[in-house]
Amino acid sequence: MPRLDVVVPVFNEAACLTELVRRMRDVRQGFTADDVDMHLILVDDGSRDGSADVVDELAATLPWVAAVHLTRNFGHQAAMTAGLDASAGDYVSVIDADLQDPPELIQPMLRRLIEKDVDVVYGVRDRRDGESRFKLKTASLFYRMLRRSSGIDIPLDTGDFRVMKARVVVALRALPEHNRFLRALVPWLGYSAIGFSYTRDRRYAGDTKYPLRKMITLAAHAIFAFSTMPIRLVQLAGFALIAVGGFACTAVGALQLFDVVNPGTAAWLLLGMTVQTGLIVLSVGVVGGYVFRIQDEVKGRPLYVRADIGPAGTPAVLPPPSESISLTER
Repeated sequence: MPRLDVVVPVFNEAACLTELVRRMRDVRQGFTADDVDMHLILVDDGSRDGSADVVDELAATLPWVAAVHLTRNFGHQAAMTAGLDASAGDYVSVIDADLQDPPELIQPMLRRLIEKDVDVVYGVRDRRDGESRFKLKTASLFYRMLRRSSGIDIPLDTGDFRVMKARVVVALRALPEHNRFLRALVPWLGYSAIGFSYTRDRRYAGDTKYPLRKMITLAAHAIFAFSTMPIRLVQLAGFALIAVGGFACTAVGALQLFDVVNPGTAAWLLLGMTVQTGLIVLSVGVVGGYVFRIQDEVKGRPLYVRADIGPAGTPAVLPPPSESISLTER
């Protein structure tokens, strides 16, 4: 019987966990009819509201629920990575604990993945209830800008909600970088993927764990990890200042040569400073180009990913789950 692991990062979601597991139980019963063994991996990301105790209680009560505890709050992307590392299923799904992404959609998403014979099925939000117009517009702009500047076919209007084959998870494990943005790392791998449209619900309970500050931080990680756009903009600004200053110097010099106007010392100083500033900015852009290449080497991503054996010689499938190994750790 194939196994599906559902990874759920948890940070201060005590008010949502009981309802989450209740709905997951119904989803699991549907999977049993499809001869799929579904397991739930709850990753407590250093919660401070009692979520850790709820996770332990659920894991102790339900044999299909496993708990992973992080020593402190490492962040949403790190918690998802911990869950993926702990998974041992033939298929793996990632979903948040706030129930904005309906768990009931995991079953049709897995069916589509199998029927279409693709490696990833990702959720596409065609409507997002309960979110401000500002958040919707800025998120839409960010994904389109990142997709255009990175050269990666990053799906638009998506989150982390998805279902993947095991070999995609193995490939993700070969990416050791710390500042992770899984929504771009998965398409970077190049495995076949299709979208699954759905309506995102309001948060079941509690407050959002992604306020504006964290959204900006995540966006910065994504841009610096996948795009050279900031460096290119600095280089372009340097070229523009040099071009404007050079053209102005030529024009003013010609006017003075033919006694049309005498600009004076102040004008020449201003033009000289413009050219000098352009040279400095361009130099910073050039240095940034080298720093980017250093960063690219330090990230340690594999040079390529083979469809038959995975990246860097890793196996294309996960090892079978061991019944003697518990995922519950403190």
